[in-house]
Amino acid sequence: KEFELSIQNFLRDAYKCLWEGNNERQGHNRRRDANSESMKTKKEKCFNKAVFFIYKFFEKFCRSAETLNDFRDGKLTFYPAKMFHNKKDGDAEAMGFLNIDYGGYNIDKTLGFYSAKAYDLWLLLSEKGIFSFDILSKKAQLAGHEVNCSVILVDESQDLDGAQTNWISKQIRFRTDVFFVGDAAQQIYGFRGGNSEHFMNIPDAIDLKLTNSFRFGNEIARVANVVLFGKEFSPQTTSETRRKKRQWIPYRVSGASSATGVITKECILDYWKTKGEKVTVLARHNAALLLQAMRIFTQQIAEGSKGTIPLGNEGNSESEGESVGEYSKLNMNWHAIEANRENFPKMHINGGSNSGWKKFIVVVKQVKELYRLYPGPDGLETALELDVKLFPEWAGIAITWSKFEADVSNADEDLGEYAVAMQVVQIFGAETLKVIELFDDEVLKKKHSAEKADIIMSTAHSAKGMEWDNVYICDDSFLDMKKFRDLPTNQPYHSQLSPSQSSNGENAYCTNAQLISTNWAATESAWQFN
Repeated sequence: KEFELSIQNFLRDAYKCLWEGNNERQGHNRRRDANSESMKTKKEKCFNKAVFFIYKFFEKFCRSAETLNDFRDGKLTFYPAKMFHNKKDGDAEAMGFLNIDYGGYNIDKTLGFYSAKAYDLWLLLSEKGIFSFDILSKKAQLAGHEVNCSVILVDESQDLDGAQTNWISKQIRFRTDVFFVGDAAQQIYGFRGGNSEHFMNIPDAIDLKLTNSFRFGNEIARVANVVLFGKEFSPQTTSETRRKKRQWIPYRVSGASSATGVITKECILDYWKTKGEKVTVLARHNAALLLQAMRIFTQQIAEGSKGTIPLGNEGNSESEGESVGEYSKLNMNWHAIEANRENFPKMHINGGSNSGWKKFIVVVKQVKELYRLYPGPDGLETALELDVKLFPEWAGIAITWSKFEADVSNADEDLGEYAVAMQVVQIFGAETLKVIELFDDEVLKKKHSAEKADIIMSTAHSAKGMEWDNVYICDDSFLDMKKFRDLPTNQPYHSQLSPSQSSNGENAYCTNAQLISTNWAATESAWQFN
């Protein structure tokens, strides 16, 4: 109660308009405004928003390497909170966070309050003995508890958060040998504080490389090296921020000489029907998997049917490349789709509770809710409040589609969990609800097992550690070669890279591969693997 009251007192003192009504009104009218039902609703929404941000500050501290003194001194921040209270772009004023007495927003004071209350929350939970996994990990890090053993082996280290890395790395003070093993290029838990930079910047560590894989042969390894080349010369590595605090050390892989594997431009998506072989569809984003499912379903309709989407790499490469972003311009033949449902392949969603089937259940709900914001045929947008259970960051805020897009795009990892739902609406536009219903009926509700499925759908996130015979990789930005058009020819390159001349005279740099077309404006660019 005391904790709750302190939040209410701050809101009353810092944002007087919530309790005293509009400053332009006088006397009993002003007091009446403050006690109206609409104003009470605003107070409740502002209180809930403040509690939410306090929790996020608390959560960020638990997953960081910061000390309790750093936390107390307000050295942590939460970007979405700063974005929310920004007077130019934020939604705080619409909710009621209008600071009249100070002539506008006092963002620093508000963020400082959130941080201070998060610190108080830490003390309160510690006093009452209330724990979670994050709290226990943080307490171990702050206290420097000893792990009673002689050797510690840590796998998947790229996904450790700051507190975990700091605590385990300091076990050397107890004369313990500590080994961190991980692939810094495979970080996938950024949404919960995991970041490869934590273990890549451990002081006085000895770096060793394990780059020979037994899972595939050299032909597949060469393709992987092209992607690693792309990462090495992308902003993930070359930006000023990344140069100051490294996230990975560039490397190349080699395959097992005894392993076999074939790279083909032939579309293998129909192998389940033509050869009776299971096919796995691999994508970076869940939205791309949903799009590929639509392609596969519509391909079962007779060739030439209206609305059939090109399957795999057939057809004009330009339309294929644009199909993700321009999908809403295609006309789906829903009558033909309904008539051919018995011909659809059995699909299985690979992954655990947070990344597979259950993840798509949440995505479907988010998409249906988010679609309410999508502009109508006239292009006009309406500001609406989203379901607080599905979109808690926008609780109490009437938001438009374009504003939602901007919020998610600008917040990077802090709001990344909503990117999938947003991408689905962006891709399918006005046909979003029909597409979601079809996917729900044919994939999610039927719950085909991996053993009985014709096609397995998986993100790269869920595919870690898995092996399949036939894998189709979706074209959804695993590697966008257009990003390398301005690569300076005088840049010092990795020792394993060798220059080659492309057909139009531009310099291209690649690993065990030759770029045979770098006409970036053309519809095709191809790689020949040697």
